[in-house]
Amino acid sequence: MSISLWDLTYIGGLPVYGRFYDEVIPPAQDLTGHGESNKSFLPPSCKYLFSAYRKLVHASETHQVTTHAWVSFWFRQKSRYTDHSPNDQRERANKPTGQINKPLRRTRNEEGAFDDLAIKTSVQEEAYLAAFLSCWLSVFVLPNEEVNQIRPTVFKVASMMARGCTFSLAVPVLASIYRGLKQIFIFSHSKPMQCSPSHALHLWLARQLF
Repeated sequence: MSISLWDLTYIGGLPVYGRFYDEVIPPAQDLTGHGESNKSFLPPSCKYLFSAYRKLVHASETHQVTTHAWVSFWFRQKSRYTDHSPNDQRERANKPTGQINKPLRRTRNEEGAFDDLAIKTSVQEEAYLAAFLSCWLSVFVLPNEEVNQIRPTVFKVASMMARGCTFSLAVPVLASIYRGLKQIFIFSHSKPMQCSPSHALHLWLARQLF
């Protein structure tokens, strides 16, 4: 009768099965330590994510890392999509087509993040993907009250996902949705709404499914 894990998988493509999702800051020894068979505890990209975060925190007046600062640090290519324009022709030209072009070789300037963090060539693509996943998790998958802020607690999961590990994201996302509905429900008691929060969610869900 309500939104389910299947709905999240069907609509958002979020996996139900996989490792347990947990946001933590790993101890320092896990970032560089090795276990049996000389296998590292965490992917090397995790260490570079924390290095980038530390660099950006020191450069920030608020001691927080915004999404804009994070993207600007890692993505140093020319912007592909401009701001919204009233010109219809220009707006159509800036819309993404859904096609992923073959990646081009990065220029020296575009590799600036790798140089700043002294990332080894063998880890660069993995670190780049982990940086993207960190932003995706913090802003789009499991956002919290700190809007458009990068959370270092997602770095461990992001680096493991960049290595190919699957995490059960549908479970924490569904919990986050119901937590948000509870907060809206409490708010609606003080300011009446035309429909209940759960009713609005089910209307949206019906449009997505049918």
